[in-house]
Amino acid sequence: MNTGTPHEGTPPMPEPTPALVVDHLAPSLGSALPWIALVGALLAIALPIRTIRAGSPQGRNRSGPVPLLVGAVVAVLAAEYLTGIRRWATITLLVVILVIGLVLLVRSRREASLLEEAHGEPLDQGATARSWCTASLLGFLATVVAGVTLLLVSGGDGFMTMSSILIAVVLSSIVIGDLSANLLLRLRSRVRRAELRPRGPGALLSPGVAATVLLATAAVTVGGFVVARGEYLAGGAADCHPSITLGISEAEDTVALGMIGVIAPAIALVGVIGVLVAAARPAIASLEPDADRALRLLSAGRTVGAVLGAQLVLAGDLVPGAAHAVLPVDPALCDPMDTSPDSWAWLPGPYEPGGLLVLAGTVLSVAGVLVWAAVTLRTARRSLAPLRSSRRPPAITSSEKPR
Repeated sequence: MNTGTPHEGTPPMPEPTPALVVDHLAPSLGSALPWIALVGALLAIALPIRTIRAGSPQGRNRSGPVPLLVGAVVAVLAAEYLTGIRRWATITLLVVILVIGLVLLVRSRREASLLEEAHGEPLDQGATARSWCTASLLGFLATVVAGVTLLLVSGGDGFMTMSSILIAVVLSSIVIGDLSANLLLRLRSRVRRAELRPRGPGALLSPGVAATVLLATAAVTVGGFVVARGEYLAGGAADCHPSITLGISEAEDTVALGMIGVIAPAIALVGVIGVLVAAARPAIASLEPDADRALRLLSAGRTVGAVLGAQLVLAGDLVPGAAHAVLPVDPALCDPMDTSPDSWAWLPGPYEPGGLLVLAGTVLSVAGVLVWAAVTLRTARRSLAPLRSSRRPPAITSSEKPR
């Protein structure tokens, strides 16, 4: 008869001690979140393509090379995460996937242009919109690969241990992907429709949303520099700069904290450029004004979500980092021969932000990823409504001049 007592040999459940939070929870989330953000970004860009129903029935459910691209990239990332294959091998495989995707995209657009020339019909709206989304996906992947390659070549791969910076770079790559699609994708067509009213950032973003993102950026920028300066002075007073424990990251010196203050405004600047380009770019050939505006709204909304999410993720590391800036350095940590385990407490101590601050910073970083995901999902649902319609485009009128 079961008396409710635990079986012999069953390990007891660990108590939620500060050491458990600092040594297990935060590092585990820090190692997994960048991969989650990367795969999530791939899906956030690719899944809306499947919802586009505009255009002819023949091409309505075709999404070109996107499923193949996403599946191949996820397989490579899974191999890197699970088996630890060499980084250069991963980069090489991703470059091959990028080249294949670019060739398929160019080939599909060329075939569509030839069909238009042969039959005199406008380009399929759904295929055109999916081409824009595919170009954005390729731009995102190219940015990630280029960033990782630059870190490896320059010897700055030490920042790859900073999970918050990695996530921020992934989210900013979404912005650059949309930016590249808006700048570089030019579809040849004899038909070009355009919205007959002025376009500007105000048509894509509300003033309240823009002010929120800018205020968050300013807070993280100032906080990064202040915390970095305080940690530098605290370490200088003790004549050592040991590694510091943050929310989801671990930094070996104060430079990483200062980089947070640099990366935050850099991401915001890229976001501002992305919104301006989305508002001012020429109309995409053969798209109706509502469909063209849908892609502008999608690009601007994804940009805002990525910038705001990145700022919150970076801010998560500044929460426990602030304790490092004001607390004295434990002299024992300055001795390289000292191998005694850290004695963590819930509240801050000598060069210890405490388990509560580490946990709070981790929660804030996770919330940043969730905010990004929620804003991106909401944006895709709202902005792509005109492209979910199955109605065919209207016939060409005399006002639609050849290109």
